Amino acid sequence: MSSIQSGSESGTASGIADAPYVSKCLVRPSTYADIPAITAIYSEFVTASTATFEIEAPNESEMFRRRQAVLDRGLPYLIAELEGYVVGFCFASQFRPREGYRFTVEDSIYVRPDCIGHGVGKLLLGELIAQCQARGCHSMVACICGVNPISTALHASLGFQQVGLLPEAGLKFGEWLRLLIMQRLL
Repeated sequence: MSSIQSGSESGTASGIADAPYVSKCLVRPSTYADIPAITAIYSEFVTASTATFEIEAPNESEMFRRRQAVLDRGLPYLIAELEGYVVGFCFASQFRPREGYRFTVEDSIYVRPDCIGHGVGKLLLGELIAQCQARGCHSMVACICGVNPISTALHASLGFQQVGLLPEAGLKFGEWLRLLIMQRLL
């Protein structure tokens, strides 16, 4: 499947030359072959940001195991692909382990830093929401580590509302970080 779309068709009546091609981001289910790219994207967030409370970046086998756990629960694990490259990923997991939480999912979303601000996150999260709705999920929760205005704005743009704030919820890079909780009913 091509991820490049032509801006116009040849031979238009207006006589205007073809517009340059425009890249189109494709959101699709992840595959085993995507694990190296997923691992690389997540590793950068672990080692260089406060977007996750994880301290040590997991290796590819651990990322494969985590992906499989999501899929085994019947939940989506998606990637965004641009011109053949994985530029982001997201997935839904059960919010908490007790069975009563089975209809509430938590989203996780990571976009390659050089692709942030170009709509990749909105495409990913929008598709994740749609797929979780189709699976009968009732609610989606976002747990946003530290002060992360980009993630907060992304979630708000798709109907999430702040429902909680835990100050000093985790320690990373020698700094106590808050946990912002946002929720959207599906």
